[in-house]
Amino acid sequence: MEKLYERDKQKILEYIRKEPEFNLFFFGDIEHFGVDCEQVEIFAQKREDTYDSLVLRYLNNYVVYSRFGDYDAKTVAEFLRERNASAVSGKGSVLEKLAPGLPGKFVKYSLLSKLEKVKKPAPAPREYKIRALMPEDAEAVVALFTQIQEFAERYRRDREKEISALHLNLSTSGAGFGAFRDGALAAVALTTAENSESAMIVGVATLPEHRDKGLAGNLVAGLCEKCLSEGKRYLCLFYDNPDAGKVYRELGFREMGEYTLIQ
Repeated sequence: MEKLYERDKQKILEYIRKEPEFNLFFFGDIEHFGVDCEQVEIFAQKREDTYDSLVLRYLNNYVVYSRFGDYDAKTVAEFLRERNASAVSGKGSVLEKLAPGLPGKFVKYSLLSKLEKVKKPAPAPREYKIRALMPEDAEAVVALFTQIQEFAERYRRDREKEISALHLNLSTSGAGFGAFRDGALAAVALTTAENSESAMIVGVATLPEHRDKGLAGNLVAGLCEKCLSEGKRYLCLFYDNPDAGKVYRELGFREMGEYTLIQ
């Protein structure tokens, strides 16, 4: 794998532009951090006058993309093993070829969805206050995630590291809304990889005792309205829960294809 630099930026953008929804993390990180810095690096395999594949590193999380069904997944997998990548994500068909080279990892399949116009849900109950999250809310958000089965293992394993990463996201390429009751955080939704055209919604979570009150839908809708009002053309998210999918479709999201996480 060859490390890329700022001089390669336009060629990278041309390569990923064909499928912008699946490459939203590339666009967001390049726009905010560039091609080569402490937080972000991009690596490539060459294929004649183009790339065979690209690998984006953000902290210790990696995204893999290739235009080609026969890309050299073996070399990419070896590269990721050597780097002890904690999480690898990307378009389903790309990671399908990569997964056998990363044995012992958990593979999670999701659907990537896209929204261009938001449909407002019914308002949340009046006892909940919804507001934008600040970087100083990072610790409270991580504390909430540790109480949610889907997120608990990851956020308990390295709590301080996750707080630091979330603080960075809320300070740079992301935003968030939280629903509070009596001053305590009850539900959250975040964006990451925000760029001039799009954003990815992540970390949608509600504490069990506050579910079925429309909080998640209101938080996601609020983030979508904020981003679209700032001039973004669309937002994406991925999910594997049919109930969540129903909520997202009611807000205006439509499925684009499979997205995979290996960790």
